[in-house]
Amino acid sequence: MQLIWLVPCGLLALLWSFRFRVYLIAMLIASGIIFLMYQFFFQIPEWHQHLIEQTQQQIPVIFRGTILTADKEKNELRLHLKNVQVVAHDQSASFQEMLLRFPYRGQKKRFYYKKHFQFSGVPTSVLVNRHRLDVVLKSAQFHEVTQPTGILSQKLSSLRARLINRAQFYLSPEAASIYLPLTLAHRSYFPETRQVFNETGMAHILAISGLHIGLIYGLCLFMVIQIGKRIQPLLSTIHFLQGCHFVSLGLIWGYVGFLGFPVPALRAAVMITFWVCVRWFAGYHHRSLDILSVTAVIFLVASPTAMYDISFQLSFTAVLYILLFSPLSKMVSFSAHPLNKILRYCWSSFWVTGVVSLGLWPVTAWYFQYVSLESFWMNLVMIPVLGVFVLPVCLITLGVSTLHLETIPNHWLEQTLFQITEFTLNLWFSVMKWLHFYGSWAGGKIKLEWEIPEFLWYYGLTVFAGFFIQWIVPRYLSRQKLISSSSYSSQR
Repeated sequence: MQLIWLVPCGLLALLWSFRFRVYLIAMLIASGIIFLMYQFFFQIPEWHQHLIEQTQQQIPVIFRGTILTADKEKNELRLHLKNVQVVAHDQSASFQEMLLRFPYRGQKKRFYYKKHFQFSGVPTSVLVNRHRLDVVLKSAQFHEVTQPTGILSQKLSSLRARLINRAQFYLSPEAASIYLPLTLAHRSYFPETRQVFNETGMAHILAISGLHIGLIYGLCLFMVIQIGKRIQPLLSTIHFLQGCHFVSLGLIWGYVGFLGFPVPALRAAVMITFWVCVRWFAGYHHRSLDILSVTAVIFLVASPTAMYDISFQLSFTAVLYILLFSPLSKMVSFSAHPLNKILRYCWSSFWVTGVVSLGLWPVTAWYFQYVSLESFWMNLVMIPVLGVFVLPVCLITLGVSTLHLETIPNHWLEQTLFQITEFTLNLWFSVMKWLHFYGSWAGGKIKLEWEIPEFLWYYGLTVFAGFFIQWIVPRYLSRQKLISSSSYSSQR
């Protein structure tokens, strides 16, 4: 982690928050920056010296943390940990991340991503590498641990587990492997389902992200407005529409919290919250790029190790490229003819898929060694059906299932809705398999072996191209509009 990048970005986000009078966000960002600077400039150097003393005295140290990456060279295991708690003698401290190395002859697959472990051993070397501790142990004893959770978190986890079990009771394994990610952010892949979604490049639509949160927010806003209109005389002293937005925000935050705050859903909820707060409560219009930037900074200030999370990388990169290249959507104009609505949608789907692929293909090729172009025509069909039919049916079924948790399964209403849901999901997935059958030629394995400089050059150039388009396209369209109006005036 490079502090030289994180602090300036945080300061820019702080200035943005003051500019639009979002003072609560400004306080959170300032607190995070102060905490990180304290940790980097005071806590890490202090504990560097403290661990060196433990090394000299041959005193064992305990490390508890979450696995980010695990690499093995010969007989040495190298772990990158996040959210690390260090206990040395009678003192303890917490760190955002740490490198830990020790001799190990077993298989590294035991230490897979996001597993929680406790390690103990005597340090033989302690270094500071890029503002993080790098500790080498003479030998290590370790075991997997369960992170402590609060009472509310346990109850929500129990509720999600009951809803998952209820869905698996009603649905076939194939239908459940689609329904559960769409509604409860629970990945339960059926082998064929996983293969098709990965090979078509459509696995992202199973993550609860902007599409899902935006639809849920719209539905909540519509219902709140309809209910509020009936009691509007009681609300005559307040801004009615602002109150409806505020209530809808509370509902989507409740849903995201119920899911356990997955990164794509959390990013979408934060961006919608900023949009509502800045526009309706502070009275400013703003650029979506500013909102995205501040959201990313808040994520990184709150948890700097989020930058290593593939969900964070895919989610923010996709939205960034959509916003950067959004002026392209205005380059092609369509008349008001009804048939042109279809052409307008096809063009929008094409450019969105194109710019998202431009931003994500290096990441997907690096992690999954597979790149697919099928999403160009998949998005034309699968996304509208998902938004109009599949997702609303799944959410209604989830709501009814929640209301029937205390009843014995096979209630006629719940059973009927799950049957409708299974039919809808199977039909939707059958269309995807049919499209994949005729379009499988458009995907293949790619082994990307770029180093950090290659990634920086690629993303630097493409982001620069996006900002250039942000600058040149509005000027071009203004000039074309001026020429058209001039020619029209001369003809008159």
